[in-house]
Parts: sequence; structure tokens; C-alpha cells
Amino acid sequence: MPSVRRQFLSPIAAMALLLCSCAPNQCGHRPPAAPIEPSQTATSDSPKIVNEPTIRVRIGRQSQRLTIEGPDRVTIKAEPDQTVIVPTPLDLARGHGGWYNHGRALFPSASDRLELQPLGGNILNVDNRPYPGRIVLTAVSPSAFDVINHVKLETYLPGVLERELYDRWHVGAYQAQAVAARSYALACLFETPHRAHDVEDTQASQAYAGFSNNSKARQAVLDTRGVVLSYRDRVIKAYYSSTCGGAGLSPTEAFGVNGPPPLSPHQPCRWCDGTKHDRWSTITRPRSTLEKRLAAYGRFHRLPIKDLTRIKGIAIAERNRFDRPTRFVVTDQSGKRHLLRAESFRHACNWSDPSAGLSPPPHRMRLGSSFFNVTLTGNRVSFTDGRGLGHGVGLCQFGANRMAAQGTDPMDILRFYYHGASIERAY
Repeated sequence: MPSVRRQFLSPIAAMALLLCSCAPNQCGHRPPAAPIEPSQTATSDSPKIVNEPTIRVRIGRQSQRLTIEGPDRVTIKAEPDQTVIVPTPLDLARGHGGWYNHGRALFPSASDRLELQPLGGNILNVDNRPYPGRIVLTAVSPSAFDVINHVKLETYLPGVLERELYDRWHVGAYQAQAVAARSYALACLFETPHRAHDVEDTQASQAYAGFSNNSKARQAVLDTRGVVLSYRDRVIKAYYSSTCGGAGLSPTEAFGVNGPPPLSPHQPCRWCDGTKHDRWSTITRPRSTLEKRLAAYGRFHRLPIKDLTRIKGIAIAERNRFDRPTRFVVTDQSGKRHLLRAESFRHACNWSDPSAGLSPPPHRMRLGSSFFNVTLTGNRVSFTDGRGLGHGVGLCQFGANRMAAQGTDPMDILRFYYHGASIERAY
């Protein structure tokens, strides 16, 4: 949507790639709070967004078919200028380069893109889930397509909050999360002009439930409408995760990507002490299985560790100033050292590859974060002193909820986790 970007957004520098981990998906209802007033409004030098933008959320990947059960009729447009109005339910598929409905040709040799718009409402029921806005199908092969929800940003955000936060959590945590999620989405939108989507609907970006009727989530978004986090007049990609375990990471430490100073931890977080994921029990894995997972991860990412056959040693190589591991080193039987960033190592240890006979680790055996100690004893690898859940960059959701419950203003929560960021109204 380059034309939409030119209409709504001034140029802004691209931000970093992401990896996002979330709290379990819950929804709930709490009394609304007073609207949030940012500490400042956007200055003449700040990025300008004249109107509320549209975000493009990929909700289906490599889909073979798609079912739409409502509303009664749907307008379907195919590029360049074909339009039909079709009654529901729809059973859409792609084959031989064309589009089909219930097995019958709809656009047998049309474009690679279909746009679906509801008639008589603004909700489409897609595969048993309601979505606001439009649905765009983008062909990725002669027989498969991605499903992308084009939705106004303020309508999108309640569906994020519903999935990211627990039902019982304080409304102040919802308000802080709304500002972080809005900033994150805008930063993603600015960096994706050549892609068909801006964000995923999973923890790879921000979890998204589609249309949300959650009154607390909707009110928190309304209370903070247009409010974002910025640094030097640029919206920051406001990462967040479930529980930092007392110490966070910078984007460089976690993912190997640059980020502005507000995304680096500036002091320990004590607010998540004793919460659900603050500490976790020792996890012990067979060395042989871990070797296979690390090698499979290396093959997928084309890293030298792909040739790993036997682990001779494994240890923390570096820590940050808050004593959280930032790099791990794996030594193979030849003495070669493989250095991996903390989050890369965690994901490698949890790696699955059905073609190699590697199923995902059982939930109780998954490494929830990269904040742990590791030891190799004989044929067993033990992960001890585990802390937190998620990557630990930016806002700690469990910490934010405790701060809110103890009376901290939502904007002060944001100032704590994004130290040095400006809080301003973008539109």
C-alpha cells in the first residue's frame, strides 16, 4: 500500500526486525479509566500521521482454502477492474493460477490478488473468526495464498490487547500495553513498503484475535488513541515480552539488530519478582537430542553449527551489566567454538524439524527465556536458575501489571521500561 503511506505518513527511518513473546491470550472487562494525556504533542519536527493509518495483518500463510460465513454478501474485487458480489458462505481456493468458489471458477485467470469487502457491515467471519475491515488474498503459488486483514489501527489494537493480556489485569496495564502495541505496529508499518503485510497475527509480531468486543481492551485503546512512544522524533518499535525475570536485554543483545536507547534496559526490574513466570524449574535434556536440534537450527539458518555432531562443552560466553546472558558458546568435539546470541541459542534448543524426526519439545521442557545457567554433565544438559518468559526486550508485561496495581500511572510505566522515550500524540 505505498499510496496509503504517502497519504498518511511522512518518511521515517526503518526500524529493526522483531521477535515477540507474549502473555497467554485472555480477555476481560474492567471499568474504563480516564483518557490518557501524553506528556507532549508531536512537534513540527516529529513524524506526522495526518489520519489514522491502516495496518496489514497476515492471518493466514500458504493457505489452500478459505471459508467465509458472513455477512450475507461479500464484494470481491480482482485486479485490475473485475468486481463481483457473492452470497455467503464462501469456500475459496486457488488452483491453476485462478480463483474458485465451491469448486467453480470465480476468476479463472485473474490477478494474483483478491480483495474481499463485507456488505451490510464491517465484519467478515473468516474460518470461524470475525475480522474487521477488509480481507486481501495474495497468491504465493499457483495453488496457495496468504490471507491479510487490512484494518484501521485503532480497530486492530483491541484484538491485540485481548490476546496479549490476562482478563484480571489492571486497566493501567492495558493502557500502557495499548501505547506500546500502537508504537510497535506503526514502526512495522513504516518499515514494510515492499511487503504485502506489515505484521503477523502471532507472537512473531503481536498476537491478534481479530475483532474484539472486550470492553476493557477497547476502552484502553480509546483512552490512549494516537499516543505513541518516540525517540528523536521517530516512533520506536516498542518490543515487549511476558516476564523479564528481573533483567532485560537490548535488541542488539537479543536479536542482533540496532535499536534506540529507550529499548535498552537502564535498571533492573523488580516488579515481576514472584510472578507466574519469574522463576522456572531445572530442565534437563539428553545431549544427543540437543545436538540434533542445534544442528537442525544451523542448517535452517545456514550457520556453521549445522555440522555439529557432538557437544564437548556448553557455557555462557557473555553477560550484560545486569548479569543476564547475552551469548552462549557451544564447543564441538573438534574444539570448534560456536557463538550464538542468547535468543538464537534458546530458539535452537527448542528447534523442531519433522523432516529430521524432531518434534517440538514438550511444553514443560521448552526453554521459556534465555535467562538461565547451563551445564553439561555426561550425556545430560541441564538448564538451571531459569528466569522469565520471552525475549526480555522493552516492557515486561507482568511487571507492568504489578506497577499498575500498585497505583503507578500508565505513562510512568512506559517511562520506566522505555527510559528516555517521548510520549506524544501522533494523530
